[in-house]
Amino acid sequence: MYVPYFEAAGSHRQIGEMIGRAFSGQIRQFLEFKREYFENGAARLDDSVRKTKKKFIDCCHAFAPHLLDEMQGCADGAGVGFNELLLINCADEARNLCRAQSGDGCTSFALLPETTGGPILAGQSKDGPGPQWDHYIVLLIRPDDRPAVLQLCYPGMLALLGISETGMCVFSNNISDGVVAEGLPTMVLKRLAWDCQRVDEVESMVASHGVAIASNFLFCDCYGGAACLETQGARYDRVDAHDGVLVHTNHYLTRSLRGRESDAYIRNYRSRERVERLKHLYGLHLGAIDVPKVFECYRDHDGHPKSICCHETPEEFYGTTATLIAEPTSRRLHVCVGHCCEHQPVVYQV
Repeated sequence: MYVPYFEAAGSHRQIGEMIGRAFSGQIRQFLEFKREYFENGAARLDDSVRKTKKKFIDCCHAFAPHLLDEMQGCADGAGVGFNELLLINCADEARNLCRAQSGDGCTSFALLPETTGGPILAGQSKDGPGPQWDHYIVLLIRPDDRPAVLQLCYPGMLALLGISETGMCVFSNNISDGVVAEGLPTMVLKRLAWDCQRVDEVESMVASHGVAIASNFLFCDCYGGAACLETQGARYDRVDAHDGVLVHTNHYLTRSLRGRESDAYIRNYRSRERVERLKHLYGLHLGAIDVPKVFECYRDHDGHPKSICCHETPEEFYGTTATLIAEPTSRRLHVCVGHCCEHQPVVYQV
């Protein structure tokens, strides 16, 4: 499946302008998509964005003013309002504020050398409404003052999933428990994480500032550090790899945070079953897992249609829209858009 690839370099304002000009039409289309697929409707989404945008802007002023420059450049280049870019980049917090279900049943992983018999690997599947794959782009940015970032994202979005020049991998799983609190917005956390060298640096940032919503973030570096940071506003807990394997889906694994999640969401998207299934599949190949083998595991249809490779049904247009595998030591990102049982990945290099 074809996905546009784009490179931009320079100041953050220049990078934003280049992205905005290149994807002006796609940004407008994605804005309409966000409104259409937001469960509670565009009016309530806009109200939630109004409530969250001040916190987002204040946080950027305090920790990441370069992101405001990038967003303004993107808005100018695309010919849309700055508030429209906020609609894209505050959507996680706005969604939780109006308690909308996201339908993101992603499965993330990290594999350390004792498991692979070779390099560190990390990645995830990205599940959601099927039309999401129509909006994906692969973006490589090279700011003048920060490490380069290679990611799969949506046009106009600051951060989604990928790897930076430092070897830091960033992946995530939505957890539906309605928490909206003080803390770093998800877009800001991800972009600042890509500046870091080691997972422990990212954890220190989360411990100091918190994260604005309930979620799980899987971070993996090129030094063998890999951890899931489960967040719930100011609270967080850490999950480390066991025997070189780390797998996470859409519920809390730590006892300190579990209990507030939506049981219906967990059951409907088979969150617990997907964790155990992927662990089992990796266990069949311990010591000999490479990128093709990981993609093979992500083609698994146990529990179809809500399997690791999730497929749409006549009743629900929801499924796996992309699968990514990062190699932090070589700074490569393998991206398969659509179902990986039907499409082949493309390899990108930082």
